[in-house]
Amino acid sequence: MYKKIIIFILFSFAASILYSQEYYRSNSIGMAIEKIKKSEKEKEEYLLAVITEGSVKHKTLYKKGDFYKKWEIYFSETGETEKEVITEKKEKTVLVYNNRHLAEEYLYSGGILTSLLNNETTVAHFSMIQKKAKMSFSSHFMIQ
Repeated sequence: MYKKIIIFILFSFAASILYSQEYYRSNSIGMAIEKIKKSEKEKEEYLLAVITEGSVKHKTLYKKGDFYKKWEIYFSETGETEKEVITEKKEKTVLVYNNRHLAEEYLYSGGILTSLLNNETTVAHFSMIQKKAKMSFSSHFMIQ
């Protein structure tokens, strides 16, 4: 009997360390302005719910009780951010970090990958924009 109680207490303690849920008064960009009680959450125009499950932090922003924006932040064993997934309406952004620096950025719209940026593609994309700008500039003056 006592063994079951002790196991239950240990399990409850471990679960509370690995999982926590907090509520914050917030603003339109999702800042955690002031921690509030669960019973006060209905009063807020912007409410940020933060759930931590092990090495993943889920932050959900609500506006007047309706979903507004969500962040999922994945941490490494050393506590550094490895990846962020940001969802807003039908758009999703995935940010991948390497040594605390943004390495890749994926943009999805309606579930379809619309853009991929990393060190190589960013340079290539920028170069392509420059070439188009020069062509456009040249052709504009050739016509006149």
